[in-house]
Amino acid sequence: MMMWFTLNACLSVLVLAVMASLRTAPAKIRLWPAVIALTAWCLPVQMLRFEAPVTATPLTFLPAVVGTGPDVTVASPQAVNWGLWLLACVLGFGLMRFAVDLHANCRRRASMLCESYPAPHLARLLPKSLQRRAPHIRVWPGHAGAAVSGLLRPCIWVGDSHLETPELAGVLCHEAVHASRRDNLVLGWVTFLERLFWWNPLARLLAANARLDLERSCDETCSNLLTPKQYRADLAALLLADHGFLPGTRLAAGLGGPVRSNMLRIQSLERRSEMKCRHIVSLLLLTTASLALFAGNQDKVIPEPAQADVLDVGKVDRVPIFTKKVTPKYPKAAVKDKVSGYVILEGILRGDGSIDDIEIKKSKPEGYGMGKAAVTAFKHWEFVPAEHQGKTVDVRMHVKIDFVLIKSEAEGEQQ
Repeated sequence: MMMWFTLNACLSVLVLAVMASLRTAPAKIRLWPAVIALTAWCLPVQMLRFEAPVTATPLTFLPAVVGTGPDVTVASPQAVNWGLWLLACVLGFGLMRFAVDLHANCRRRASMLCESYPAPHLARLLPKSLQRRAPHIRVWPGHAGAAVSGLLRPCIWVGDSHLETPELAGVLCHEAVHASRRDNLVLGWVTFLERLFWWNPLARLLAANARLDLERSCDETCSNLLTPKQYRADLAALLLADHGFLPGTRLAAGLGGPVRSNMLRIQSLERRSEMKCRHIVSLLLLTTASLALFAGNQDKVIPEPAQADVLDVGKVDRVPIFTKKVTPKYPKAAVKDKVSGYVILEGILRGDGSIDDIEIKKSKPEGYGMGKAAVTAFKHWEFVPAEHQGKTVDVRMHVKIDFVLIKSEAEGEQQ
C-alpha cells in the first residue's frame, strides 16, 4: 500500500508542478492533467501487486497420533493487512459522503422544479451556435445566480434577479456552454474522487484546480462567442457581486465560486491564452516522467524469481499439498517409559516432489530417538509442489509432528 501511495503522490506533485508552468496556456490544457492525476488514485494495480513483508517461516502445529497416522496440514497463514482495512474504511466513509451529496442534490432539484417556471424565450439571447442545442431554461423566483444541473438532460437555472440586468446574455451563454460540453460529467467525476479521497490533501488540491480550470475553460469559450471585453466586464460584475446558487452541493456547474477563484478567473480573461512551444515541452516532459515512474515501479514490484531460489512457504501463490503421509515409528524406549513428545522439522520441498535438507529444529523430550523417527517418516511423504507465478518452486517450511502414546500400544509393549 505504501508503494501505491508513494507512486500516486509523486505523480500528483509532478502534475501540479507542470500545471504551474502552464499558467498562460488554455485552461482546457490544464484541466485534463489534473483530472487524469486525480483518477490515477483509483488505480489499484500497484497496491495489489505489492507484497507485504512476511516474517519467519510459519510453523504448522497439528498432531500426528501413532496408530492413526500423522495428520499434518501445512497452510500459509495470511497476515491481516491492517493498512488495507483502514484504507477501505476511509474510502467507505468518502463514498457515504458522496451519497449524501447526491441525495441532497436530487432533493434540491425536485424543490427547484416545484418553485421555478420554464422560460424558453430566453434561448433567443444565446449565440446562434448554442441556440440549436439549447437546453431547457427555468427561472427560479426569489434567488440570485445561475447554474446548470443534470448529466444527460442538462437544465439551466437562472435567478429572477438577473432577468432585468445587462449581464443576462453572458450568464445564459456561460451556462449553455457548460451544458453543451457536458461539463457536469467531469464535475461529477471530480466530486466523486474528491469525496472518496477526502483525507488526501493532494487529491483535494487537484480537485480544486480541476474545478477552477473547468470554469476558466468555459469563460474562454464564452469570450470567443461574445465580445471579449463585454463578457469580461459582465463576468467581473457578476462574480464580484458574490452571487451564490445551489448552496451545499458540488454537483452543479454554477456561475460563481470561492473569492480567490473568482479573482483568478477575471484575471485570466485579461490576458490572451494560447498554446506555446514551452507548453508543449512541459506536457511532453510530464508524459515521459509519468511513464517512467510507472514503468520503474512495475520493474520493482514484479521481480521474476530465479528458479533455483528457495522461497518461504508464506510467499508463494499455492502452498504444497500433501497426498501421502507416512506415520513415524514410535521409539521403543518412549513406549516403555510412556513418554509423549513432539519434533519440529525444517526441510526444503523441491519442485520435483523430493524433500531435501531436513533438519531437526527441536525434539522434546530428547534421548528417545523421536527426531530420527520423524525424519525417516518425513522423507517418504509425497506432495504436490508449491507454485508461484504459474511455476513450480522450491519452498522451505517447518512441520511439527506430535508423538502421542496410544494406550493399546503401551499395553502391547508391556506384554
